[in-house]
Amino acid sequence: MSQYLSAEKPAPVTNTPAPATNPPATNNQPANNSPALSLGGITLNDSIEKVRSVLGREDRITGDPTNSKHKYRDIVITYNGRRILGLVSYSPAVSTERNIHEGSSLNEVISAYGRRCAVQNFDGATLYEFPYDTPQGFIVMRFAIKNGVVDYISLRIVSDSKEKSNILSLVKTI
Repeated sequence: MSQYLSAEKPAPVTNTPAPATNPPATNNQPANNSPALSLGGITLNDSIEKVRSVLGREDRITGDPTNSKHKYRDIVITYNGRRILGLVSYSPAVSTERNIHEGSSLNEVISAYGRRCAVQNFDGATLYEFPYDTPQGFIVMRFAIKNGVVDYISLRIVSDSKEKSNILSLVKTI
């Protein structure tokens, strides 16, 4: 039994608290944990080359090099030059990293993203917008809900300070 004894003191054990699942809001920022912010496996930082490696070639490109839309079967990607500014999907084949897609219920969205968001009505839908201040910029993930289910999902960078302020002014806990 003496082989298990030691004259050295063991290192102190510290219990690191687990990160909060919904930390309190600060500086008028929403109290959401920032997810990976992807749609269909594509993030706003991805290059055209990465997008093509995931989705293949576009079905159609419209616009000009400084503001173009690359349309695929299930997703539309808006570029400003080579930078992705936004993603939109109306397809159940494309989901967020938390498995929300067109046809998911509002309850599934709330379970996945929380109750802290901006809510507004637009064009026959109720928009649930989850804003995130990230190193890449101010990003909004939108779920358009019609008849209790997701009609479309968008993910975009908001560069206009007035639009950012308007979105933040609508943030509340639902």
